[in-house]
Amino acid sequence: MTKRKAVNQLKKETKLNGWKIKHLSDAFLPRPPREYAVEGLLPFSSLNIVFGCEGSMKSLLMMDVGICISEGLPWLLYEDNTGYKFKTKKSNVLYIDCDNGSLTDDERINAFSVSHGLTADEKSAFTYMSMPSGFDISNEEVMNKLEI
Repeated sequence: MTKRKAVNQLKKETKLNGWKIKHLSDAFLPRPPREYAVEGLLPFSSLNIVFGCEGSMKSLLMMDVGICISEGLPWLLYEDNTGYKFKTKKSNVLYIDCDNGSLTDDERINAFSVSHGLTADEKSAFTYMSMPSGFDISNEEVMNKLEI
């Protein structure tokens, strides 16, 4: 068996915990256009990790973008219609805070909602939880429970 045939056979048969071995030829196949939750910044079906120094406003940034995505509002647009104005695609959002605590999250999310002209709406696509016990992103069972 040639090396190429062996690789193709392996491609067809092997799945390692959900991972698929691909060949160079796979990179040349047609692909659907990439969809973004925030144009050019946050693609759907991706893992995006925001990191920075303590106090660099990571949580605030993610709360604001999450609220904008959940309502399909432009992000970073000022009231006077200036700013960056990133388009968002309305989608369900689950904001998980493992740092600030429930009281802080409630206050901040309320403030962002009000600043975007939103009211308490049980049908909102924005959901959140604070300081979840036993939260482990590497645990498939835990992650399956998070589907919103």
